[in-house]
Amino acid sequence: MTASEAGALEHRIAKACESGRVCAAALAIHADGQTQAFAAGFANAREDILATPDTLFHIGSATKAITAELVWRLIVDGRLTADLPVIEAAPELAHIATLADKRLTIGHLLSHTGGLDGDVIFEAGRGKDVLRRFMSQIQEIGSLCAPGERFSYANVGYNILARIVELHAAAPFEEALGDLLRNTHGLSQFAILPEEKIRQRTALLLTRHGQEWVPSLFGPHSNIGSGTVLAMSMPDLARWGALLAMSGEVASRMRQPAVRLPFNHRYQGWGFGVSLLDGMGAELFGHDGGTAGTATFLRIAPKSASASAWAFAATGPDAVAVYRDIEPLIRETLGIGPAPPRKPQGAPPRDLTPYEGRYERHGMTFDIQAGEGETLLLSASGAMASPILDGLHLRPLTTEVFETTIPALDASIWVSFHDFASDGKPGLLSVLERLARRAQADVT
Repeated sequence: MTASEAGALEHRIAKACESGRVCAAALAIHADGQTQAFAAGFANAREDILATPDTLFHIGSATKAITAELVWRLIVDGRLTADLPVIEAAPELAHIATLADKRLTIGHLLSHTGGLDGDVIFEAGRGKDVLRRFMSQIQEIGSLCAPGERFSYANVGYNILARIVELHAAAPFEEALGDLLRNTHGLSQFAILPEEKIRQRTALLLTRHGQEWVPSLFGPHSNIGSGTVLAMSMPDLARWGALLAMSGEVASRMRQPAVRLPFNHRYQGWGFGVSLLDGMGAELFGHDGGTAGTATFLRIAPKSASASAWAFAATGPDAVAVYRDIEPLIRETLGIGPAPPRKPQGAPPRDLTPYEGRYERHGMTFDIQAGEGETLLLSASGAMASPILDGLHLRPLTTEVFETTIPALDASIWVSFHDFASDGKPGLLSVLERLARRAQADVT
């Protein structure tokens, strides 16, 4: 990276913080065996603590890629197989009917193709046996489709995988995670437990309401395998990505294509632990994360010289948009071409009436009704539903794919419909990579 390229990236990050688009931001790029990092803004605005390249950010669901590495190391060591039924890997889960289905395999969980209604997240306390207690308290996990049939992002699947790691590595997950990062990869700028985070500079989003500062806190410790707990510096996250790319069989198996996603606006497909961004040949892969008011983006280019990788995290309302602004410059700096254009194939439907109805998943309800002009109106409700999805207008692009703009993110996304019946009504709705099934009252 030249001095002018580095200066341009650093300037953009600083301007984003100065303008208030984000509170703190950090970027690290690992290429040719070297890591360069930049940071700006405040890790803690209330205490005027500046963000530095060593500041830890909660990486959210990017944790899933690290959980997947732990699983694949057990597979490569011969202690598990990707096609092993989940119930055989963890017989203690037999009380959950969907997990007792022998068609559901470890590979399905890794690739989010298990058909699970997957946003089962709740507080089960702390301690090294938290995953066992978490799983024992779950009485039911819904099924949205048969294992292997469709892609639907499932947080709970990665907590199941974390529990499987515990059972077959004979160590609590938090210890296995720490050992992988610290001893296998030689990393040190990370924290799992709150008492570890307060010993390092950790970014915390604090929003001022009158005289009070309200923090955006990370989620339950019981979601440790899926991504609400782990915090890392961006240099360490980028280094982990580069080290993963050079790890031989583990990396090649993780980025092996599992499912193509022609109806997704962000990803070409998904592998067995990572998203595939520029093509199904894993030219670029990685993972996004969002928790505690923080957005994180990890990208790994395995075919570049000495495996390049970059990691970006920011706290604040425009974190996603800021990353979208700087990614083209990062690609150019590393000699990686622009992201391939995404355009769904087909013509828009003439009649939107069959799409109307209610679609449901755990903690979320989506109501679709006629909107203004040739659009549909999406209303979102429920304890797990994000308010940014409520009141969106869906414009048809094809029979399956509709486009909408999320004002809070200043971004356009695709919403898609699937499993059409003979009467033309879709049985499934996909919003932000998650399926919801048409309510039975709408099925005639």
